[in-house]
Amino acid sequence: GYGIVLKVANGPTCDALIEAEAEALDAIESPLIVRLHRLGTFKGRRAIAVDSAGHLTLGEMLRQGLLLSGEQRETIAQQLLQLAVDLEQAGVVHGDLHRDHVGVAAPPHDLTIRAFDFSLRPSGSAVPGSIWYADPFLESRGGLDAAADRYSIAAMLHAVLTGSPAGWGD
Repeated sequence: GYGIVLKVANGPTCDALIEAEAEALDAIESPLIVRLHRLGTFKGRRAIAVDSAGHLTLGEMLRQGLLLSGEQRETIAQQLLQLAVDLEQAGVVHGDLHRDHVGVAAPPHDLTIRAFDFSLRPSGSAVPGSIWYADPFLESRGGLDAAADRYSIAAMLHAVLTGSPAGWGD
């Protein structure tokens, strides 16, 4: 199994982010996104209990050169495309999708991915999370939307398939 992770707000000002993350996760039912078990309080701070995303992040795998075969790359790529579909069908915008917010179960035997960390961006924020994965057209559209997540997933696909981050014009 994956195990369960407890995510606790850094302080009272972050309580709303934890609550928003719980709301987003509660709206999604996908094997490619961590599952919310409970929203509660831990030592006076808002907290959520969620499934672990996996043993490594996709970013760790890419940095360590652990995606070796074309079949492994294809497996990850197909799941990233399905992740985009699942997010859009649920009407949820992650807003900070990148290779270090996608866990991989137990490489190299189990390459199941799971997106996590839905609390980093306030709703409607146009601030990019990671330059290589941030949609450069966010501000012109007025903030985060499904297109921003699609851009981030496309950038991750590029990294998975080529082994290097996408650059402008790739």
